[in-house]
Amino acid sequence: MAAKYNLDHAAFRENLLNAPWMVQLMRRRALAGKAYAESVAPDAPPYGEGYIASFEVEAGRDGGIHHDRAHARLRNTSDHAREVEWGTERQAASHVLISAMDVMGGWEA
Repeated sequence: MAAKYNLDHAAFRENLLNAPWMVQLMRRRALAGKAYAESVAPDAPPYGEGYIASFEVEAGRDGGIHHDRAHARLRNTSDHAREVEWGTERQAASHVLISAMDVMGGWEA
């Protein structure tokens, strides 16, 4: 006799996708990405100073397309973050945040 399983979407969302422990896991991964980004980021001319001090992590329970799941975000708020990440005509791109995604995606966080 075969058993039939019906997924309780609300319970799945609350106990897994949006659980407090999942928010903390996402935060830990973003903090690992922040530590990596700070260790490899340029913080001198031609970009300007303050790039390393401008990394921020936020985490919460309102991520995803329906704003109903755990999320964490790593960003840099310096006014020259775009130039550091993508480069300019005179300076090569550093791809700091792009490379931090590899650290954030690992299972070692």
